[in-house]
Amino acid sequence: MKLFRKKQINESLIKIITISFGMGTGFSGANAAVSQDSLSIDEVIVTAQKREQRLQDVPISISVLGGEELDRSNAVGALDILNGVPGVAIRSSAQGGSQISVRGVTPNLAVLQGGPTIGFYLDSMPFSLIRSGLAPDASVYDLQRVEVLRGPQGTLYGAGSLNGVVRVLTNNADSSEFDFKARSSISHTKDGDINHKEDIAVNVPIIEGKLAMRAVIGFEDRSGWVESPNRTDINDRSRENARLKINATPNDRLSVDLTYWYSNEEFGAFDMSDPAGNRLSDGREDGDLGFSMYGAKVTYEFDKFSVTSSSSYLDYENNSAVVLNNTPPFLIFDTGITHKGFTQELLFNSTSDGPWQWSAGAFYRQAEDNLFEIFATVDTTDESDSFAVFSQVTRSFMDDQLQVTAGLRYFEDEVTVIENIPGSLVPTATQNFDKISPKLSATWSFDEGRILYLSYSEGFRSGINQFNRVIELLPETPPADADTLTNYEIGSKGSLLDGTVDYDVSLFFIDWTDTQQTLLLPDPTNPGVFFPSIMNSGDADGLGFDISLLVKPSDNVDLGLYYNYNGLRYSDDIISGGLVLFPEGGQLNSSPKYTYGASINYVRLMSQGWTATYSAYADYTSELPGRVVSGNAVDTSDTGEAIFLGRVSAEFRAPNNWTVKAFVKNISNNRRVPNGSFGFPDWKTALQPRTVGFSVEYQY
Repeated sequence: MKLFRKKQINESLIKIITISFGMGTGFSGANAAVSQDSLSIDEVIVTAQKREQRLQDVPISISVLGGEELDRSNAVGALDILNGVPGVAIRSSAQGGSQISVRGVTPNLAVLQGGPTIGFYLDSMPFSLIRSGLAPDASVYDLQRVEVLRGPQGTLYGAGSLNGVVRVLTNNADSSEFDFKARSSISHTKDGDINHKEDIAVNVPIIEGKLAMRAVIGFEDRSGWVESPNRTDINDRSRENARLKINATPNDRLSVDLTYWYSNEEFGAFDMSDPAGNRLSDGREDGDLGFSMYGAKVTYEFDKFSVTSSSSYLDYENNSAVVLNNTPPFLIFDTGITHKGFTQELLFNSTSDGPWQWSAGAFYRQAEDNLFEIFATVDTTDESDSFAVFSQVTRSFMDDQLQVTAGLRYFEDEVTVIENIPGSLVPTATQNFDKISPKLSATWSFDEGRILYLSYSEGFRSGINQFNRVIELLPETPPADADTLTNYEIGSKGSLLDGTVDYDVSLFFIDWTDTQQTLLLPDPTNPGVFFPSIMNSGDADGLGFDISLLVKPSDNVDLGLYYNYNGLRYSDDIISGGLVLFPEGGQLNSSPKYTYGASINYVRLMSQGWTATYSAYADYTSELPGRVVSGNAVDTSDTGEAIFLGRVSAEFRAPNNWTVKAFVKNISNNRRVPNGSFGFPDWKTALQPRTVGFSVEYQY
C-alpha cells in the first residue's frame, strides 16, 4: 500500500497522505496543527531512534505510514499494509502467522526455524518468540502511525532486529476532549461469499489535562473461497480485537501510559489451495491463534535528561491442524505453540540543547515457549533469560550541518530446552550466547531539505539449542550460534523543483555471517532417515538499492513510483542431507529479488462541501524462492510465484463527518501462488480473489 501526501485544498481539508518508499514518509493529517502548505518532510516526527526527531534527521532507511490513511485503506491488519512497503515481503505460514522479509533477510520458515530476523513492536512492547519468527497481524484501525526501519537495528533494539524493525504505534488518549468514530464495511469475494468488518474507537477524558482513556474494538467475519472434495468455502475465518490505553500526566514532568492489546482469530482451514481455489485434502484443518499484551510505560523529565521505564508481558497461543495426505485415513498434524514473555527496559535520553545528544539504557527479558505436537509426539519447552546494556551518542558540527552518531550494545542470553514427556531420556540442554553490536553513521545537510547519510551498522539474532531429537541421537551436534548481519549504506533524500518532486535513494551492501538454516541430519538409528536441525550453515552477501519518487504535478494530484532490488546471495554451497540445498550464488528462501510499485491519488472538491478522493495502487513482488530436501532430491516446488496486486478506491467525504467509500482489492483477480508448498504438494497458499466492497464511517 502507498500513502500519498496531498496539498491543502480548503480550510476543511487538512490531510496529509504520503507515499512510503525507501525512506518515504507518512503523516496523519488528523494530528496536524498547521496548514498543509506549511508542512514539509522536515516536520514529520518519528521515534525510530527512541527519541523524537524529524524524519529528515534520521540517518536510516525508514518508511512511515500515517494512521488516518491506514484507516482509509480498509486494510485488515498490519501484514496487509506491509506487503506494499518497499523491500518488504510477507510469507504466510502453514501453521498460522506470517514471517516478514526486509531487503531479503528472513527466517528459513516462520515456525520453529529460529527466532525472528525483523523486530516487531506494538508501541514499546516487543513481540518476539524464541524458536519461531512469527509476526502478528495486528489491527491497524485508529493507529498513530507504522514505522518500518530497514537495515540492522541491533544497537537500540537488540536481538531479533537483524535487518529491520516494524513499529505499530497507537494513538494516545486525549484528556482535552471526547472523540468517537465508527466504521462498517461489507464486501464480496469472487468464488466466496459476503464479508463484513466493524470497528469502533472512543476517547474519554476523565480528568481534564491529567487523565484519559482510549478504547478500540473490532470484529471481522471473512468468507472462505477454497473448495475441498466434500466441503465449500472451507477457509472462512473470524477475527476480534480490542485495545485499551490509559494515559496520565499528573504534572508537567511525569507521564504514565498503560496499554492492553487483545487479538484472536478462528479459522476453518488455512488459505491453502491451487490457483483455481481447490484443495485435494478433505480432512480437518481448523485452528485458532491470538495474543494478549500488557504494557506500562512511565517517563519522568528531569532538567537535562529523561528516564523511561517500559514493561510488557506477552501471552501468545497458536493451535492448528494440517493434513499431511490427500486420501483417508487422514494424517493430521496437530500443533500447539504457546509463548509467555516478560520484558523490562530502562532508557535514559538527553533533553538539553547543545551539540551533544545521547541515549543509554538496559534491557531484560524472561520468556518461555512450549511446543506440543500430537502426530510427532513432541512436548518441549524453550526458556530464555537475556539482558543487554546499550548507548548511542550524537555530536553535531558546523551549525548542525554535520552529525556523527556512534552506538554500542552488549547482549547476553541463556537458552534452555527441556523435554516434558515423562520417562524421556533426553537431557536438558543449556547454552549461553553473547554479542556486541556497533553502529556508526554520519549525516550531512548539504542544502535545505536535502541530506546525505553514510552508515555502518550491525544486527544479530540470538543462538538456539538443537531440537530434542538431535540432542538425543547426535549429542555432539553444537547449538546454532548467533548470526550477525553487517550493513554498509549510503543514502540521500530531499526535494527538487521547489518541492514538486520528493526523492529518496539508498545503496547498501549486506554481509550476513553464520546464517541460521534448517538442515537435515542422518538418523543413526534408521539408515536413510533424516531429521531437521537448526545450524549455522554459511554466509550470504550482496548489493541492493532503494529508489523512490513522489511527484506532485498539481495541488490535487500525487504520483509515486518505487523500486527495490535485493542482491543477497549465498557465498558458498549449502549442504543438507548430503545434497546441495542452495548452490553458491543462490537466493535465500523467501527472499524476493525485487519489489516495485506505482500509485496515483486525485482529490476533487464537489458541491455542497463534499470532497472526492480517487486512488489506484499497484505492487509487484518477484518470486519468493523455496528449496527443501525431499527424499533423495532437492524440491524447488516450495518456490512461490511472482505476484502483482492492484487496488482502486473512490471515497466521498461529507462536511457533516460522514464518509462513504467503494473499493476493489486484487482488481485483476490474480490467483497466483505467492507461497510455496513447504515440501508438501497440497500446501500452497493462493491469493484472496477479487474482493469488491463498500464502507461507511462516522466521526464525531
